[in-house]
Amino acid sequence: MEAITHDITELNRTWASYVYPFVKPIFEADAKERPDPIASSVLVSSGQKQFLLTAHHVIAEPPQFVEYGALYTFLPEEFQLSGQPALSALDPHDIALVEIPQAQRRCLRLPQHLALDVRQGEVCLIFGYQARAKCWDIDNARHTLRPTPFSYLGAVSSTSDSKFTVRFNGSQAKRGGKSIPNVGKLNGISGGGAFVLRNDRPRLAGVLIEYHANKGMLVCTNSAAVWTMAKQFWGGKGALFCPPSAFAR
Repeated sequence: MEAITHDITELNRTWASYVYPFVKPIFEADAKERPDPIASSVLVSSGQKQFLLTAHHVIAEPPQFVEYGALYTFLPEEFQLSGQPALSALDPHDIALVEIPQAQRRCLRLPQHLALDVRQGEVCLIFGYQARAKCWDIDNARHTLRPTPFSYLGAVSSTSDSKFTVRFNGSQAKRGGKSIPNVGKLNGISGGGAFVLRNDRPRLAGVLIEYHANKGMLVCTNSAAVWTMAKQFWGGKGALFCPPSAFAR
């Protein structure tokens, strides 16, 4: 992978092509059981187990007076998330690990493919799927769908023990590698991956959890927090995590 370039568009395209296999959209079935894109997730693995890493608010139980359809994704096989065990952390971390059936698929390995030391000022790629109709080619008659991913290359503006922020400038955002005349709302990229360069390869630096339009800031929970909480849970110290019942829809 050639990582050195002075062209930000080419750098965006190069990084995006590398991380594309690891980032998956999450859908909600509408009233007619058609796919309605709502969020993004990242394929990760630890040992012999495989997971979708996403934002907790994506899979959190909705208010009782609201009816939602089932959540699912394509790995590429269809996989329904509802009812599956999940390890999740509420605010301020807002992350969730959803176990998926083990298969021959590419995943980012924990912690080998994590960047645990995000630094202020370094370049960061945000990658996910906007929940806008123009971003999706959905043919309900043929039961096919083709997404156009969203990617944004920006600078890390601040860091803390568990989070970091990235400045957002819509003119530098790309959809399918091309400039976007009107970015619109960023709904759908929650749970997507944030990547920085380590050893000439993009590594997972965090999970996108918030966008503050008034400040032009993207907020991510960093990979160090993800890995710390995952180790605590797998080590039998799961107090930071919600029980699987919190994942029920």
